[in-house]
Amino acid sequence: MPDPLMTAMAQVDHTNTRPLPVLPAEIIARILDFVSNDKPTLVSVACANRVMFEQAIRYLWSDVGPDNKQVGRMLRARDGRLQVYAAQITKLSFEISSVSLLPPLNNIPLPLPQYLDITYDGVQDPRRPPTSLVGCHVLLNHLIVPTLKGLYLHRPMPSVGNFSTGNFLPRLADECVGLEELRIASAVTGATPSELVKLLDSCQRLDQLWLATADTDNLIDESSFKHVASHPCLTTATIHSDTSACFGMKIEAESLIMILPHVPGIQWLLTVLGPTSIFNALRYHDQLSHLIIEYPQEHHLSANDFAALAHLTSLRRLDIRGQDTEDLTDVHADIYCNSALINTVAALFNLEILNPNIKFASWDMELLVSMGISCRSLSTLIVCGAFDVLVLDGITAMVLFSELLSLELSCLYDFAGSPRVNDRVKKLVSIIKYHAPKLETFKSAGNEFSKLVQTTWGDLKEN
Repeated sequence: MPDPLMTAMAQVDHTNTRPLPVLPAEIIARILDFVSNDKPTLVSVACANRVMFEQAIRYLWSDVGPDNKQVGRMLRARDGRLQVYAAQITKLSFEISSVSLLPPLNNIPLPLPQYLDITYDGVQDPRRPPTSLVGCHVLLNHLIVPTLKGLYLHRPMPSVGNFSTGNFLPRLADECVGLEELRIASAVTGATPSELVKLLDSCQRLDQLWLATADTDNLIDESSFKHVASHPCLTTATIHSDTSACFGMKIEAESLIMILPHVPGIQWLLTVLGPTSIFNALRYHDQLSHLIIEYPQEHHLSANDFAALAHLTSLRRLDIRGQDTEDLTDVHADIYCNSALINTVAALFNLEILNPNIKFASWDMELLVSMGISCRSLSTLIVCGAFDVLVLDGITAMVLFSELLSLELSCLYDFAGSPRVNDRVKKLVSIIKYHAPKLETFKSAGNEFSKLVQTTWGDLKEN
């Protein structure tokens, strides 16, 4: 079957010699960028406009996949045209399964690909019984070139069958010293921990590493784990202790405490923890900017936990919450934690997002004022538990939350004042508007009074 792009080009009338108006290069680039995700339009532009041809081809072939149709077109093209296509490719994406494998690219020179993304869709073959697990094995060495910056092997869950690859780690270590991201959710046949160590030593720019638990157990031993933990450029860690894992190892709080001293430059930390406290282990990680902690089981925080957070002066986002399941896990803090949290908030002056989804005994005036005075960049505040806005009524010397854009309160106190509910609601709305003048989103639906305040605030904002 002939290449449709070549056929269309052959049908273009080249006898018309009238000079076409030449658009500035900036305008051409903007036009093509606007339609860059519309492959048929790019084909039409390439066929109809000589001036835009080269740039249109570049946009058309820079990102190939994941449905493999473009690769099929490339495989049917003649040698000269195939080389033109292949030279533009910077990202290759494929979706594979037990009945849809990688196209035969072994003999195609790909000089410049930077990202290789393969997703295994383990759908059940209807011709086979449900207990028959059909998988997929792929070979990647011919796709690994020195320009590669990111390699992603995905396996969405749930999926059936085995997803495996040949051992590409030695070639990756030798060829791709500029590798920045590596995600492996497949079994790497024949790979050893020493090969992972060699890869980590070679790829000093590696910024993100993700290894699935069950699929990559053969890559982890004490030596390779230490190399992962002490890698100089890893700045993002996603650590789970329930079903997922970090670097192929089951991580409990005790293990996390062991890891943290080896990664002083870590900036992002998402962790799901059990009952053991990790806060003291975080004390010296002053570069940490994002800390998200989920508790899969009901947990009580102590004053010492909050006191340890005061050392994280670079923190811009702090989330402490129960896991978001059907039965939301509760995280509690008693009244003795208020003073510790006041000191902590006073030290975290860079905070922009604060979500202490913790059931406090109360949010008192001292805590709120401390938060408003110290966290002047706070843009998002999510509060769990009873919240008494009325305590801010007498504070008129300053606007406490001048940059706040989003406020979510689980429950608002009603108060003894005017016998008319609408008057009491308007009173709270006026306090909120005064202390958060830039507020764009306000949610509170814990009780009927809270819903009335939310509705009234929304009506006033629209008007």
